Amino acid sequence: MAFQGLDESQAEAAWIPFLDFLAASPRDFVLVEAPKVHAIPARHYWDPEYRKRVLPKSVVVDNRPGASPDNISWAGNQNEVNIFIYGYESLWLPASLLQQQDRLAYTLFASTRHFEVQLHFNKGLAGAPEDKIAAARDTAMNPAVLDAFALVIIASGDPQSAPGLPGHEPDLAAGRKATIAITAAANELRSPMYRKAISSINPGKNPSGDRIIRDCRQ
Repeated sequence: MAFQGLDESQAEAAWIPFLDFLAASPRDFVLVEAPKVHAIPARHYWDPEYRKRVLPKSVVVDNRPGASPDNISWAGNQNEVNIFIYGYESLWLPASLLQQQDRLAYTLFASTRHFEVQLHFNKGLAGAPEDKIAAARDTAMNPAVLDAFALVIIASGDPQSAPGLPGHEPDLAAGRKATIAITAAANELRSPMYRKAISSINPGKNPSGDRIIRDCRQ
């Protein structure tokens, strides 16, 4: 998640109720990794020198001979390097779903029984200032982002692999199984209860639907 307008202690405080809830039920919930909160000046967000000095674990430096010291990439994205994608589904979750949190939680949980589900809260524009919404509305993008509070991504692949590259061929049998599970996970979120609310993108198929085509015409 990303935040703006808070200092580090305020951001940490915002998470305390949730983390206390998890800590109170150690048999039910396990944190795979301890939460980290970092507040940095926005002007340094993509600053290579600042990142390497203050948050060195957040980036990976290009180690090729003669590479520019400014060549960095996000440490958390290294499994996407030269990845052979098995399956990919993404869906925008509109802020209206937050008014039915029990059903939303149940549906998300059902989806995760099939495959890992990621929620990217820094993608949606729900709650943004009206001038930002207006600017985005005038941009060639899925209009569902305008009132979305998160983007769901359900995907899998084989990093550092390519067909026909000896020793690095993707496991296509495993990929087919993953694709089936990914589709099943996405279908939980496309259940009749949410079908009218959630807009989705599925590569290789019509990504928009009547609503998006209508909005783009406008």
